[in-house]
Amino acid sequence: MNDTKHFADWEAKIDAALARLPREAAPPLFLREAIRRELQTTRQLVVPPSDRWWSGLMRIAAAGAIFVAGLAVGRTDENRRASAATSPAADVQRTGTQYVASIARLNLAAGGSSAERVDGPEVAVAALAAAAAEVASFTPNDTLLSQLARVARGAREHLGTRGNR
Repeated sequence: MNDTKHFADWEAKIDAALARLPREAAPPLFLREAIRRELQTTRQLVVPPSDRWWSGLMRIAAAGAIFVAGLAVGRTDENRRASAATSPAADVQRTGTQYVASIARLNLAAGGSSAERVDGPEVAVAALAAAAAEVASFTPNDTLLSQLARVARGAREHLGTRGNR
């Protein structure tokens, strides 16, 4: 009976030693490249075609992005030069159009807050009065432009006092 116990202990020691052994061994680092080349040569290791076209597609996309960025930079520089070369009359035309568009947006938003309903027209007329005064200063003898400046100034004052009530 003593032999059976001794045999069971011996078998347990063998099982423990076998469990500690590695199940599979990795090839040494210096052999990995040679193994990879051999597997590719024998076509046992093939790079999937999707990786190849994806890489090419990414290169084309990157080139396209760089091209588009270059176009955008060129356009921005061109626009900057063009705007610097515009005449003051063209600037007045552009900003006047923007002013009218802003007034239209303000009119659409008039149903908004009470501050927009009170301050919006006052700000719009103040800008109009300042513009009318500048235009009237071009030709001080033009009575119509002088009257326009006076009316715009009066409207600004009227709206200013209305907002303070």
